[in-house]
Amino acid sequence: MADTLLSFARPLKHNYGQSPPQLVQGACAVGNAVTIVGYGILVVSDNSHTRYGACFLAFGGTASTVPFFLSWAVENSAPEPVRGANIAIVAGAGGIGSLISVWAYLPSDAPKYRHGFSLNLAWACISFILAIIGVLYVHWENAKRERGERDDRLIGKSQTELDELGSQHPEYRFQP
Repeated sequence: MADTLLSFARPLKHNYGQSPPQLVQGACAVGNAVTIVGYGILVVSDNSHTRYGACFLAFGGTASTVPFFLSWAVENSAPEPVRGANIAIVAGAGGIGSLISVWAYLPSDAPKYRHGFSLNLAWACISFILAIIGVLYVHWENAKRERGERDDRLIGKSQTELDELGSQHPEYRFQP
């Protein structure tokens, strides 16, 4: 129960605690780091008390990171059809673990469940890397826009077409 409350409170504190929007992707990376530590312990430890504590880290990190990824995807997409597609993609990627875990945690792997925990550890590592790549890409893209390297998108466009550019508009700035 405590890990559920932790994973519920962390996004609320961030969103309503006046944290700058620039910290959303950093929050994803921190949550993934906590998840990696939790699943790493679950993979290597044989001590039941240590594994129980690792469950708090693994679940608390994972469950609190998904809202941050969703928030980041929504903040950095426009217009509304793109935003809706991004929400579906992130929610689908976040929910695919539920489908995979049915076949990852097999009775033959009990009681350690190393295969299932290793799969989750790998996914957390991929997610962490994607969070870092996302931050680097956003900074790179915003720098190109600052230098005017995306201004060619404005040439020959009507006002309606300019309004429909959304996040592709050179004046749009992504949130890291």
